[in-house]
Amino acid sequence: MLLSDFELWHYVLNYWYLPHSNKDEARFDAILESLAANTPSEVHASNQVFHADVRNSWNRIFDIHWSRPNIASEFAQKQIQATLWRLNRKKVKNYTIFKAR
Repeated sequence: MLLSDFELWHYVLNYWYLPHSNKDEARFDAILESLAANTPSEVHASNQVFHADVRNSWNRIFDIHWSRPNIASEFAQKQIQATLWRLNRKKVKNYTIFKAR
């Protein structure tokens, strides 16, 4: 089973950088500015180091206890999603119907 932060998953979906701290965010914004880009998707694909940095930042979505004000909620406030390869119906004890907003 793979657990991840539902809200932070949007960083992956939108190809955004997920900064670890204010200092990290400033560092990344300076890199974007030096590349004359507003978003990571505007940086040419040939810049492999830059894009690896963006993709590596997404590892934070799997640390369900990671939090940062205005970006990642404290654990008790998070919506955790799970991905399973297979789920045996007989193992299900309870369920809640989820309706997206």
